[in-house]
Amino acid sequence: MSLRKTIQGIALFLLTGSVLFSTVQAQQVSEIPHINSGITVDGIADNVWNLLEEHPITFLIDGDDYPTTSDCSGYYKAFWNTDTLFVLIFAEDNKLYTGDRTVYYNDGFEIYMNVDHTKDTVYTEDCYQFRFIPGSTSISGRWGLDVWTPPTVDFAIHVDSDTNRTIEAVFPLIALGKNSPVAEGDSMGFEIEILDNDGSGRNHVLSWNKNEHRAWFDPTKMGTIIFTENTITSVKNSESSVVSVYPNPVAGNLSIQSRQQLDAVFIYSVQGQLMYNVAGLSASAVSLDINLLKPGIYIMHVRLSDGTLVNKKLIKR
Repeated sequence: MSLRKTIQGIALFLLTGSVLFSTVQAQQVSEIPHINSGITVDGIADNVWNLLEEHPITFLIDGDDYPTTSDCSGYYKAFWNTDTLFVLIFAEDNKLYTGDRTVYYNDGFEIYMNVDHTKDTVYTEDCYQFRFIPGSTSISGRWGLDVWTPPTVDFAIHVDSDTNRTIEAVFPLIALGKNSPVAEGDSMGFEIEILDNDGSGRNHVLSWNKNEHRAWFDPTKMGTIIFTENTITSVKNSESSVVSVYPNPVAGNLSIQSRQQLDAVFIYSVQGQLMYNVAGLSASAVSLDINLLKPGIYIMHVRLSDGTLVNKKLIKR
């Protein structure tokens, strides 16, 4: 069940073919759960992301026509732990372009925050615009009154073989100006945007919250996230030596051996989509035919007979 709520206006979404239309402005609120976990910041979805809700990014705020799903679409996921906000954004995009001299015209992601939710109509010291461009290790954007010297934000972007891209970013909220530790019910101004350039300038910008392009200078145009104590326990990981997977990279059949009985195998894309699964194995060694998987990087979860999950990165040739 979705935790997302609408608190102002009405959002109407019409899905026609592969084109997504959003016609009415809406203010969005999402509840962000607490998870006793961290992530490896590499742009490849850790197992913890599979526990979380996808928040679609659907409002067109720049561009003449709505893009097709394959041209520009996406979602975000988020959780918090110990005064830290973890964010994953996935963008489906069939053409990656980052060669524009104007940095914000390139393919990329933007994340906006009003950390203490002061709801000022202009940027103050707790307001941020973070811009991330594939291939770049730097961050651009705004902080407060156009002074851009923010605290360190750890992030990584992964681009797969189809030019789809995923970012993982970790935000230290106290360092970013939160005036007290995160507690249940705390809220924060928040917005996500996906930037799309097909090679001839900016084509589209999609946002999570509203179909107007104003969050970059007016924090009241951001949506809201609420930190909840609905703690989700992340899946238990065992030592990787318990399970052997070979060959890896793999082109055809994949062999798995374990010191314990195998129960099931799940293979996810780096965006968290389940691509392959088999259950009821009751064996310590199996051979799996994964020829139908496209070449790329995957996350594999091997479930043992005692319920333990062993996580492996799998490369398909």
